[in-house]
Amino acid sequence: MHRSDLAMLRRDHPATARPTLAVAFLTAALLPLTLPAQEASEDENWRDREKELLASQRAELVTRTDAEALSYRVLTMPLNEGMSMEIGGLLQLSDGRMMAGTRRGEIFIVENAFSDPPAPVFKQYAFGLGQPLGLLELDGWIYTAQRGELTRMRDTDGDDRADVFETVTDAWETSGDYHEYVFGPRLTPDGKLWVTLNIPFGDQPYGFAPWRGWAARIDPGTGDTEFVAAGLRSPAGVEVSPWGEVFYTDNQGEWNNASKLSLIEVGDFHGHPHGMASTHRPESQVEPPPEGQPEGGTYMKDLHEHIPNFRMPSVWFPYVKMGQSPSGLKWDTTGGLFGPFAGQLFVGMSVRLTVDPLRAGYVHELHLDGVRGGDGQALLHPEAYYTLVNIP
Repeated sequence: MHRSDLAMLRRDHPATARPTLAVAFLTAALLPLTLPAQEASEDENWRDREKELLASQRAELVTRTDAEALSYRVLTMPLNEGMSMEIGGLLQLSDGRMMAGTRRGEIFIVENAFSDPPAPVFKQYAFGLGQPLGLLELDGWIYTAQRGELTRMRDTDGDDRADVFETVTDAWETSGDYHEYVFGPRLTPDGKLWVTLNIPFGDQPYGFAPWRGWAARIDPGTGDTEFVAAGLRSPAGVEVSPWGEVFYTDNQGEWNNASKLSLIEVGDFHGHPHGMASTHRPESQVEPPPEGQPEGGTYMKDLHEHIPNFRMPSVWFPYVKMGQSPSGLKWDTTGGLFGPFAGQLFVGMSVRLTVDPLRAGYVHELHLDGVRGGDGQALLHPEAYYTLVNIP
């Protein structure tokens, strides 16, 4: 999908997608086939039988894939002449309309977003923001995370344009590096807002900035900011689970063997040492690691022996095979209206997960899907969010 596109994934034929469909298809597609061990002397034709079985299963997979294709359509919305979206956040407003934030600093209200054929009307709600990468509606305000602050805004005269802008918190700093994005916010059951902060990738022309590579928890009423978890690298997605815990996605790179999905709890260290200096600041809720830790060459499975608050990922995404830059994430809470994915987690790179909160350490099933994914640059992926907040 081109970065300028805005799309909706619509499910048209519920009867063709049964709860067992995805499990049967994915198990056959991803797991090696096993056949009863037989001696050649018992049945000289067992290899032919194996080939026949494989052929029949492949034919069944094609049939099921065709049925699934009938159930989901991707509808690409036409944009205004010269318009480039580069979407970084999507939100369904309480009045049913969609709101889209862009990397270029604009926020649009999208009317007729669910029409078929698509006939969207874009209204510019705000502009001039610093790469807003997330949207949240709360108590009559729209909250968004900019590079240098958490902002809230509202329209007081009903013309669909924000006319009041307030800084909720600017407790973190920027060094001037291009990569210091901020993602969120997301609301937890205790009424706090969570954001995640990227580390810089390159020159820091204004000097080292504290709190990069951290997760922050914010009181929306007072702006009080707590820096609650460290060791993040490029945490391009943050979301609250249906049971109230916070998860984030992180991109592969130095100190990150592969991209991952992780639970975040207060006091966690997630493995990247960039922001460790900030653990000694009074606002930190993360215990500083022992001197010399983390040490290069240590297996991550053994790191907790040296850093007790180290948090292993909940899921590793195999590098390249399952994408390289996971982004936004969204649980399917539609109760089956979106198909056989109820309770599963969609991640913005054509992946869905089953996350079991009842088992120690989290047990998961990991699936590759045919749902169109992001291009690695769409920081909060449209299909993963857009389609699950409203099922027409």
